[in-house]
Amino acid sequence: MVYATRAWNCLKIPWNGAANDEEAVQLIQTINLIVNTEHPAGHCTSGYMKLGFALRIALHSKLYMESSADVSPVFREERKRTFWSLYLQDKLICLSKERLSNLSDEECKIPLPCSEAAFREGRDENAPLLSSVTGDCLDQEAADACCPLALIAVMASTLSRVSHYVLQETRYSQLGLPWSSNSPYAAISSTLLQLEHYFGVNEDPKESLARRCFVDGAVDQHLAGSFIYAKALFHLSHCLLHHPFLIQQRLKKLKQRTPPTFIKAAWDNCKAHAKSLTDLKDMKNHNVVILTSLYGYCTMVAGTIHVLSMNDESASVREEGKKHYHSALEFLRELSCYWKHAALMVNRLERFRLQCENRRQELDPCTPNASHSPRDVKALWQSVDYALLSTPTRPGSPTQGGATGNLEYFESPSQLFDFADFGMFVEGIEALGTLPLFEGSMALVGEDFGQPLVESNLAPVD
Repeated sequence: MVYATRAWNCLKIPWNGAANDEEAVQLIQTINLIVNTEHPAGHCTSGYMKLGFALRIALHSKLYMESSADVSPVFREERKRTFWSLYLQDKLICLSKERLSNLSDEECKIPLPCSEAAFREGRDENAPLLSSVTGDCLDQEAADACCPLALIAVMASTLSRVSHYVLQETRYSQLGLPWSSNSPYAAISSTLLQLEHYFGVNEDPKESLARRCFVDGAVDQHLAGSFIYAKALFHLSHCLLHHPFLIQQRLKKLKQRTPPTFIKAAWDNCKAHAKSLTDLKDMKNHNVVILTSLYGYCTMVAGTIHVLSMNDESASVREEGKKHYHSALEFLRELSCYWKHAALMVNRLERFRLQCENRRQELDPCTPNASHSPRDVKALWQSVDYALLSTPTRPGSPTQGGATGNLEYFESPSQLFDFADFGMFVEGIEALGTLPLFEGSMALVGEDFGQPLVESNLAPVD
């Protein structure tokens, strides 16, 4: 945070707009990195406001449209990736009840990122538009041309539709009963089914890596990291869309009763994808880095679903939920060595379990037309709101001693993973590829934990 504050103070803010695309790209990259540092550190409002300025720079400079043909292929791709990193950050920071996304898909006329091979070689490559892989009927040719890096933007678009429907109180969220064939719930479910079919995001991750992410007989970390990240967004979309509490809250406002078969089917879907989210932590055994800060939120959402399943009528479901809950808690503790908000989530997940313990009748997700106390409603909302989960509510929370105690899981990040040529730690710019701006070694040091938040050896681009 010390370095993020100094970086922001060093910026020369172009209140009359950036002079050219080069200046706009550098400003957006800088602000995006600052936001990616501030939000996980609990400074969510500050990050949200800074992101808004970066969005205005992008819109004023028309980065959402393709650049002219005389621009070099390397800078053209860097410009694209910078825009899509901003798009991704806009969707992630708005996973909250009170924040709306500022970039609409209809305005994004720029192609998705090209393949990593084409970028490294500095050659032109046609990439599909977002609209061709997110509509009601996907274009097979466009889907085949969509690399794992581009798939992140596709999944972020779908996740944004989900969060807009289930988290925000807008007219869109009130349209139609969820089980109606023309409701947003049905439309988003159909989109997720298409994405599953075309991109294999619901397959066993090890099989997906073998088919999609092997180069010269080994896992390519850029491809693997991007694909697993996209899988996380896919499973998170399902968890939020089918979350029984969010469905019940919507129906309560509509004054409608919940059909038992519908809520049970949604709950089964929710549990399955929560398990898949938690299981992604095992990708570290395949040399895939899964330490970006969003995994904290994904794991928290999955963990609270596992806690709710511990109130299920079935003993086997309760036991499975307990096992996955402990797995999610362990992963959050590992992530807390890097991200302050993950340490907050450890405490909040444990408190959520204590609050839900031995309250099967009140918090059984399949109870039709369940009535929750104000305290339960507050806890359930917090369990799915990214901004609330990342913001400390008490002074000194979490304690420095508590965070340091988590270091017993490993002495050094480099002992667990091979960081060479991998830029997946920061969700915005680096989640969308290695850019020429970041050459050589880079480290951001967290004042609170005394541990590297980002440690990578990024390969320079010629």
